[in-house]
Formats: sequence, structure tokens, C-alpha cells
Amino acid sequence: MELTLITLYNKLGDTAATRVLSGRYKTPSVYQTNWYELNSNIRLKAIVTVHGDLDDLDSFDSARVKGRKFRIVSKTSKTFGRVELGLAV
Repeated sequence: MELTLITLYNKLGDTAATRVLSGRYKTPSVYQTNWYELNSNIRLKAIVTVHGDLDDLDSFDSARVKGRKFRIVSKTSKTFGRVELGLAV
């Protein structure tokens, strides 16, 4: 788990809207990756935890972390003010 900058943007809608956040980047466990791939047929590549409101981040569908582009496949709010994003290629 490491602290990094995450750029959130929207590929499909308003392409001018971007947001840069700092958050924790971690690679998912083998169990999480296999479970997600079996149930949704999408390969989970990273889990990013950022501070913010789920309603504010709901309009974004893509993320750029460490120069790599990802799709946001899941958004969950564990506690108030902390959002966990599941990223896939």
C-alpha cells in the first residue's frame, strides 16, 4: 500500500471535468482478483482509497494512477469521507 496521486476523469460524458486526489494504492489479493473475475468477467487490477464524498465522485468513470489508465468498476463508501474505488483495465 502506498500513497499516490490519482487523476479522476470522465471518458464518456463531460471530458473537461477532472479531479486530482491523493489516496492509497494497493494491488488486490489473488482471492479478490479471482472472485471478481469469476463473477463479473472483469480483471481487477487495483484498489484505491481516497477521501471524499461518494456523491461527488459518482460522475467519474476512469482514473489515471502512476501514468496507467484504468476503468472504475466499483465505488463503495466504507465510512463517511472515505471512498474505495475498484480499478480494472
